[in-house]
Amino acid sequence: MPQYLVLPEDITQHKFVIRNSSEIWHLTKVLRVKPGEIINIFDGNRRHYQAVIKDIDSFSIAGDILKEIIYKEKKYSVHIFPALINMERFEFMLEKATEVGVDEITPVVTERTMLRIPEPKIKAKLERWNKIILAAVKQCDCQKIPKLNPEGIVDFSPAINKVEKTSLNLIAYESEPIDNSLKSALSTYKPINFSTVNLFLGPEGGFTEKEINLAKENAFKIFSLGQNILRAETAAIACLSIIHSELGC
Repeated sequence: MPQYLVLPEDITQHKFVIRNSSEIWHLTKVLRVKPGEIINIFDGNRRHYQAVIKDIDSFSIAGDILKEIIYKEKKYSVHIFPALINMERFEFMLEKATEVGVDEITPVVTERTMLRIPEPKIKAKLERWNKIILAAVKQCDCQKIPKLNPEGIVDFSPAINKVEKTSLNLIAYESEPIDNSLKSALSTYKPINFSTVNLFLGPEGGFTEKEINLAKENAFKIFSLGQNILRAETAAIACLSIIHSELGC
């Protein structure tokens, strides 16, 4: 069941009020909900509820909380650093990564990144990407809204140097021997003794040897995604699926 965003301050005393105009429009004009119907709501920060609608008007939808929905907590968070690619495909990647499961996203510019976004347009892009992420969260009943790096788009080298060395730091490289798979890399980190997985994914042309050497200097685990060279957005989906399967989502 899709879920609908309610601000934390609008969930009090076992009651809720939806004030967001787009949520109200979708519920009343698209779904045509009526008083007495059951919906799922969430506050954007891991709290989810089953609720019943009591009152509907042009400016709000109100009702009662029936119960809190408890999800199993992961032992780790996943922070992906995808290189910018063709905009349509990048936005597809954002949507699907959110659906599969990611906690934070930092877009990066690499040596082979062909797409460059002018500084004046970055704020508008971040707003659009946040809307795409939120729509995926609502549709797929995700536990929380992934955080899009507020710094916006960052360069590869500072991003590599900035990650915590105590985290599990991974980078996909098409020239890595196929025996060094992501699955085999993850198997060496059980039981889990880290809190964050940092995953770097390259652009259309992949990472350069210089970039991979920098990752090695920072103790990153280099891995292969197999014999086939995957498109960047496919690699993101595949990697996240493997991480959650191996570590336990």
